[in-house]
Amino acid sequence: MSLQFIESSCVGPVSTAELDRMKSMIQNDYVGFRFDPEYVHLLQRCNGGEPVTKYFRAPSGLLAPPIERFLHYAQLSSLTDRSLAFFSCKRFLVGS
Repeated sequence: MSLQFIESSCVGPVSTAELDRMKSMIQNDYVGFRFDPEYVHLLQRCNGGEPVTKYFRAPSGLLAPPIERFLHYAQLSSLTDRSLAFFSCKRFLVGS
């Protein structure tokens, strides 16, 4: 399934350097961690975007909770909309 995103909802493609920093941080707890290549491709297209379809079926067939927005890997200093800082992956990984 190809996800569609609300136009202008993304914060821009993730930089390789930022993704490497996040991977290193995660590997501190999960040695051998790798980002799924499909996920990295998604981040190149729509880092932090709002999906058009917010509801998906879980493998069990039940309706999963809505996805309002994907977390992003953008540098906080590069965000033009400061309210998006809340949706940073770093905020959820390190509690900053």
